[in-house]
Amino acid sequence: MAHLPPENLVIYEVEGVPGEDVPSGLGPGYLGLWEEGGYTFFFFDREAGEAWDRFLSERTGLRLRYVHRMKYEEWQDGARFQPFQVGPLTIVPAWESSTLPPGKHLLRLDPGLAFGFGGHFTTRSCLEALVRVYRADRPQTVLDLGTGTGVLALAAARLGAKRVAAVESSRIAAETAARNVTLNGLEKIIEIFHGRAEEHLNQPAALVLANLHSAAQNAVLKAGGYDHRRWLILSGLFHEQAALLEPELLGRGYRLADRVRDPRWATLLLRAV
Repeated sequence: MAHLPPENLVIYEVEGVPGEDVPSGLGPGYLGLWEEGGYTFFFFDREAGEAWDRFLSERTGLRLRYVHRMKYEEWQDGARFQPFQVGPLTIVPAWESSTLPPGKHLLRLDPGLAFGFGGHFTTRSCLEALVRVYRADRPQTVLDLGTGTGVLALAAARLGAKRVAAVESSRIAAETAARNVTLNGLEKIIEIFHGRAEEHLNQPAALVLANLHSAAQNAVLKAGGYDHRRWLILSGLFHEQAALLEPELLGRGYRLADRVRDPRWATLLLRAV
């Protein structure tokens, strides 16, 4: 059984990217790092010690910008991970024991420091759209772009996909997704790729899941990643961003099956005409 997540996080925001030049341990409490947009976020479950200070002082290309202190739930967008159901899927924290109601598919998930266990609207609405797709159709090949914890890839595999390619640009999230694949015994179905979404669009996929920010969505669109698929589930978009993307996809041979919104975010479900 997986360990409970840390109660508290201390996150050191650093300008610069260390690449592969990171020791396996940066002292007690070191949890991992997240690289994004030329910045690196080093996660600890307590104030960092001498090993961290020494690491930072020895690397002239890195500059500490800020120290964030927060609860783990705050990092996960304020959501506390409780067991929940979406259609036939029952998703539970990996550190809790659970029994399944008849006819349900169980997913055990350890979110670690990655996003996407289902507490955020974008993830939950993608799960709901995924269940709808598999009630109407049985896509055997799936491409999950921006997989995060891997929850959407896991759900697709449980619902009937025979091959799922899951892509994640964050190293720590890709490692988290790989652990969740193993935790659920789905290594023969799901393959995790560490890299940018637009670098892995050659994967065969009747269904594409993409919970990505707008710039990444547009990069995939321009690279042809949404062409010649049967289904698209797209999220991670503000209302105005979804309104710009939707007509682009309708012009590429899709019809809108549903548009789901909360006060801030939008999720699009599209099917090939």
